[in-house]
Amino acid sequence: MTPNEYSKALQKAVADLEDRVQKRDILNAEIAGLRETVRVLSSRVPLSSAEHEAVSRLLDMVDYATPNLRDSIKALLTRVYPKKMAAVEIRDALEAIQFNFDEFSNSLSACHATLKRMLNDDELESEQTKDGKTAYGRSLKMTPPPKYTTTLADLMGDMKRIGEMQKLAEHASTEALNRILGIKPK
Repeated sequence: MTPNEYSKALQKAVADLEDRVQKRDILNAEIAGLRETVRVLSSRVPLSSAEHEAVSRLLDMVDYATPNLRDSIKALLTRVYPKKMAAVEIRDALEAIQFNFDEFSNSLSACHATLKRMLNDDELESEQTKDGKTAYGRSLKMTPPPKYTTTLADLMGDMKRIGEMQKLAEHASTEALNRILGIKPK
């Protein structure tokens, strides 16, 4: 591939990834809303034991696949990057997208604790706002890919060696199969 083809491939991959992330976020919000609707309605409607089990299993699968608080904060702050947000703004934004805070007794303190852990892990940056509050933002660090100094000749040699290894593996597999089946070599 030429450098221009690599550049075009990267642009397409970035656009495709942005599209999929946006679709994922929309689906997560829809799933969160439907989860709450099913949870509330299932507590108000008489269900057979089989229906109750099916709803419980479905809600359990949703809970398993739902992003946790840390992942949700990370996604939110990445989406608004480079803007920084105070903990109360983060909590309010997560509530707006129907993040499930049911497992927390205090949603704001849960956000504060998670933000502090993320700050300690260098996932976030913080700054003091004019009114003295702490605002948090994503610390984006792109890990550079490893540097390759491979020439076309090196790549061709690697491909040849891979082909030779595949032939050896096929031959060894054939010999092993023949031994198992009791077929003697000619």
